[in-house]
Amino acid sequence: MPWLIAVIGPSKSGKTLLSKECASRIGGVVRASIKDMRDMLFNGKRIDEDLVLSLVKGTVQVLLKAGYNVIFDLDPVDLVYLNEILRLGEKRALIVLRAEGKTLRGRGAAQEDVESWIWEEPEVDINYVLELESEVEEDLEEIVGIVEELVSK
Repeated sequence: MPWLIAVIGPSKSGKTLLSKECASRIGGVVRASIKDMRDMLFNGKRIDEDLVLSLVKGTVQVLLKAGYNVIFDLDPVDLVYLNEILRLGEKRALIVLRAEGKTLRGRGAAQEDVESWIWEEPEVDINYVLELESEVEEDLEEIVGIVEELVSK
């Protein structure tokens, strides 16, 4: 049974980097992204969010049914979709990235994005939670290894 893994965190925390690295390095892991779907269809504009979400959910369902582990990263603005997407998987993992505001601002995150990032526990059961206070770039090998070990179970 494949895993559905959500990666969340504030802007510039390394969500996309981690998801892309896991998808490229770990066999059987593919990446899905609401932001990428929105960019592809509407050049990043929020024109038809229902369509974007529907396409991402459909893609995730097809991939899980085909036996792929799916990792998806959600920008803070898209956290409202977290539960809806997590409900698609039977084995669910959540990776929460945290970084200091100074680090995030150094990467170009706006002050209001750093200060306003809040998330609530998902409404669905999560089989595995990994909360990281460290820098993704510095610990990338270790984190990818943790994900690789998880999906091998």
